Formats: sequence, C-alpha cells, structure tokens
Amino acid sequence: MAPEEDLEAYNPDQSLGERRQIQRGIRSLERDMHENAESYLDPRSTRVHDTLKSLDRFSTDIRQTSEATIDSKALLTLVDLNHRKLQRLTAGNLGSGIDPDEFVSKCITYMRRAAGIADDHDQELTFTQRRRRAGAGNGSGVDGGLGRPGGRNMASDDDDNDDDGSEDEDGTGGDMMNWAHLGRYACVPRGKRPALTGFLLGPLSVQKKARKAVTRQAPLRLRDLKEVRPEVLKTEDLAKNEKQDLTAICNQILKQLKTRQDQAIELVRSVHADEDMSDEDVERTMEKVGLMASGGIDLVRFCVNPRSFGQTIENMFYVSFLIKEGMVEVKYEENGLPSVCPSAASQEDRSATSKYGAMRRQAVMSLDMPTWRELIKTFNIQESMIEHRQEAHHQPEAHGWYS
Repeated sequence: MAPEEDLEAYNPDQSLGERRQIQRGIRSLERDMHENAESYLDPRSTRVHDTLKSLDRFSTDIRQTSEATIDSKALLTLVDLNHRKLQRLTAGNLGSGIDPDEFVSKCITYMRRAAGIADDHDQELTFTQRRRRAGAGNGSGVDGGLGRPGGRNMASDDDDNDDDGSEDEDGTGGDMMNWAHLGRYACVPRGKRPALTGFLLGPLSVQKKARKAVTRQAPLRLRDLKEVRPEVLKTEDLAKNEKQDLTAICNQILKQLKTRQDQAIELVRSVHADEDMSDEDVERTMEKVGLMASGGIDLVRFCVNPRSFGQTIENMFYVSFLIKEGMVEVKYEENGLPSVCPSAASQEDRSATSKYGAMRRQAVMSLDMPTWRELIKTFNIQESMIEHRQEAHHQPEAHGWYS
C-alpha cells in the first residue's frame, strides 16, 4: 500500500463506539478459533473461508493502529489453522494412521515364522521355525498379519514363550531380525515402484576413495635432478586441434560458401547461355543449386544438413558467428527468404566498423526436429552444402561414476 493510501485509511477521529465494535467482533472470531480449533481442521468444514470473509469485512472499517494489530493477530491464528488443516489433508490424520509399535511387532512375527514360504519342510526354514509352524497347526504360508490394519499378531503364546531370542538347536539364530527374508517375501512382492534394470543413482553412485599412501622422500639434491625436454608437437596433433577450433571451422565454412556460390553462378550462366533453355528452366536451375536473385545462397539450403539434426544446429551457429564478425552478409529476397553471401568489405573496413560501434541487430531462430524434417521435405534437400563432419564418439572413462 502506498503512503498516500495509508494516510487516507488512517482516521484519528473515528468514533470510540465503532472501534469497540470492531475489536469485539475480531476478538470473538479469534476466541472461536481457539475454542473450536478441531472443527476448523475438519476437511469438509468451510469455517476457515467463512472466518476469512468476516475478517475482511472488519478490515474495511479499521482506521486505527490498535484495531489493525488485533486484526493481524487473528489473521495469523487463522493461517496457522489452515496450515494444520493442509498438513492433515496431505499426510493423513495421525490418530488413524499406522502404529509404529504394532507395525514392528508384526514384522518380527513375520520374520520369526518365516512367513511367505508355503512348504513347512522347506530347507530355508530353521528347526525352531518348523517347530513353531507345527505348534501353530495351519499356520503355513501365512503373512503374519503384516500390513493388515487392526489385525492381531498371529504369533501364539507358545511362540512367545518358546523363543527369547536365543540360538536354535541346530546352532542357527537371528531369525527374529531376518530383514533379508522380510524384504524378499513381504516387501518386493508388494512393491509399487516400476521395475528398472538398475538403480538410477547417477552422480550419487560415487566410488569409495582409496586412501593414498604417503611416501616419505629424501631431500632433493642436485644429483637427483632429471633432464626434461619440451613436448614435441607433430603435424597430426596440429591438424587434430584445427578440426576442433571454432575459428578454423568457421573459415572452412566461409570457403565452402564461396565455392558453392561460384559453382552455382557458373552453372546458371551456362544454362542461361544455352538458347534452348527458357526462363523457367533457368529459375528451376537456380532453385536446385540454391542460388537467389541477388547472387547469394539460400540460408536454409546452406545450413540444413539432412543427415544430422545436431550438425544443422552447429551450422547455424557457425554462420551466425561469421555474420557477427562481418565476414558474411544476410539479405532478404523478394520471396521473403534469407540468403547469405561472402562480405565484400575488406578486413580494414570491418575493423573500422567494429571500432566505431556500428548498429547491431539480433534475431533468434527456433528449430526442432519436426521443423527440421519439414524443411528437408519442403526444400527437397538431398545433401548438405556444408561438408558433413565426422562425429566423434566419446567413450565413458573407467573412473567415472557411470562405470
């Protein structure tokens, strides 16, 4: 609220009777919220909304700071009730939820009796577990009441008395806390998660750091110094680095643009010189080679690579870099399509233009795979004007988290 509006809302001459009526109404609502908090938390109740509307009606008549303080306190109480109501809606009523003690008791009963195994003579059962099953009668294959709300613990009194956690007669023990059995027969069959080929841990799957052994070395002496020579660069290394260099790739694309333009112009001239060729044949030839009326090459035909969507995006990036540096010009033809051609300005002119701050214009192009396929089909692009680059296949290293 602006300071001017605050001054308009403030009224030091408001009558005492009106102020008392506002205070009485707000305090009555706050007292009701404290005394009947459970009714506000009922999911089907609309008392939070109704109380908020009542507070809004009182707030329109507030003109003094004391009434505003009382209103703020009541609003905080209402917000707290609404927060508790939201928690109850999302997490459930704790009064009717799962009892942790009962749940753990049922888990222990399930593990003690090896529930989930139908055969009473299965080799996985221990001697004590077979004895418990024989004493329970028809207790084979039961689930121990696990996950059954309100179900009683199916372990009989004999089961509770005959095993106090000591070892079995055959020397085995610990079946009361056999978590592997609980997970295999109770948790996994009732799991609701989708079946996956592995854990999607990602970067969390870190390797355990091996402790490095510290080797103590003697002080460095002159006789221990070793001769180190600089690394010798080979021609193959320079060529490999040049293929990955941005400037080198842009220069290659600029050369390819000049070559394509010269070849297209030469082909159209030869067709135009033929007396048997009509103007329609010349236009058809220009469209086939991507030559525009201004002498430039169609931007779409030049950049789109029908073999690779990724290299199409890269080609647009490299061409935009050439345009930014002033080495390539963009023109819009009569048909509304853009064309590109090598810039006729010299290096000195481009440097001067950049130095004195020529006006720059930016355009953002959006291209997805369906549009890329539609461009290939519409312009009948059979091959890429920019030479297709060999894509490098990077293999993950053995020490990565994904190994």
